[in-house]
Amino acid sequence: MKWMDYKWVLVFVALFLIGVIIPVPMVGYAVTLAAVVLSFLKPRESLLALIPYFATRSFLKELTPALRLTGDLMILAALARVLWDTRKEWKRWFSFHPFEYGFFAFLIIGFGAGFLTGVSPVALVFQVRAFMITYFVFYIVRLIGVKEGDKTRLMWVTFFSALLLSIQGIIEKMSTRTLLMPEAWVERFLSPTNSSRIYGLMDNPNVLATFLTFGLLVTVGLLFKQHKTALKVLIGIALVLMAGAWIMTYSRGTFIGIGVGVVVYFVLTRHWKGIAYLAGAMIIAYVLVVLPTNTVADWVATTDRGQVDRKAEDDSDSDRLKETFDRSTLELSMTSGRLFIVMKGFEIFRDYPVAGSGFGTFGDSATKSYVSPLYEDYGIPRDTYSDNQYIQIIAQTGVLGVIAFAVFLLGMLTVLWKARKDVKEAPLVLALLLGVYVSSLVYNLWEDKAFSTMYFLLFGYVFTRFKSKWPLLNRGGE
Repeated sequence: MKWMDYKWVLVFVALFLIGVIIPVPMVGYAVTLAAVVLSFLKPRESLLALIPYFATRSFLKELTPALRLTGDLMILAALARVLWDTRKEWKRWFSFHPFEYGFFAFLIIGFGAGFLTGVSPVALVFQVRAFMITYFVFYIVRLIGVKEGDKTRLMWVTFFSALLLSIQGIIEKMSTRTLLMPEAWVERFLSPTNSSRIYGLMDNPNVLATFLTFGLLVTVGLLFKQHKTALKVLIGIALVLMAGAWIMTYSRGTFIGIGVGVVVYFVLTRHWKGIAYLAGAMIIAYVLVVLPTNTVADWVATTDRGQVDRKAEDDSDSDRLKETFDRSTLELSMTSGRLFIVMKGFEIFRDYPVAGSGFGTFGDSATKSYVSPLYEDYGIPRDTYSDNQYIQIIAQTGVLGVIAFAVFLLGMLTVLWKARKDVKEAPLVLALLLGVYVSSLVYNLWEDKAFSTMYFLLFGYVFTRFKSKWPLLNRGGE
């Protein structure tokens, strides 16, 4: 690893740090402007810089709200530069794979149905942007292609970003959410079950677990690439730390998703060594990271508060999977939780079966920022988020949207399946995508920028290297 290969990424990171160290709006705007200009000048480098940005975006915008849209604007600046650079090959701009047409159709259906339902244009644009902005990451990669060393740089940037999140998360747990966190997060009330989980700089244990999954995978890959014993030991220690933080998110959906992905990857490749490394890291992490961290957290809580019910916290950790099928949990879920949301989603679908009720009406990012015109009529609390990508799509886009989104998901799966023998990374990304299919039952993953940015970078890498039947699409990757 040569540090000079990462100089521009470090410049971006330095800009983000300036925005945090000097939490003044004008400084935040200046940092955003500088990042946008640099993204236009160095579009390839800006894609790598998106990884640490979206990994810490919740933290950055909490301290400096002016940094909220920095990543979005970086993507648009990079896109503008790439379009300018490829202007003489403008036909490539409009050459799309079938899965992209499915994605566009899904957006059009959601936008049109929302407009007819009475959603404000601002809310509709907000939601389209939530889905579209990180697709542009894939589009940019497709146009500029992949250079030698891009994969290695992607891996190292992801590695250090995940390691940072892991260390902060472990400190958060040990300090019982009092160190290395914004004051507003420290003061926030969490239920006993959630207070035992690591939220991290992403301020969400499920999102953190998803990002750390990428970190675990690339770290295992880096272990296989190293020949120096000292470096392998350091990377191994980092892997254990990441695994410990990942476990302490207690993210059931992510755990199930990665389980599915591991099985699929083994069936496709029979590569058991990587899986053994990952399993070994989990076991070691539980003994050397999770148990000691909980012990320190217990001691800190006892010192700070005079008493602590450690058993209650232990039970909340170990029983999260069991709680999923507990009778009282199911009853609560049917009245205000996930099952309630699913039932309400199908109730809306029955009333809007063809094209749905549209974006901004049920459980998406827009309904968190703007008032849904349907919530009062259907008895849904104002701040309700679906935490289920599929019921959101069913309710908001109906049969037509479900078909379009299926073309998007299955189209990408088809590309990865065809590429599995030609691009060695394809089976891993394919296994990851199938795991995402499962995790999307409990998370809105395709609206999460940290996940979708990482996914589209990896998928774009495989796509541009695959010698498919789409030569016009692949010219930039030769």
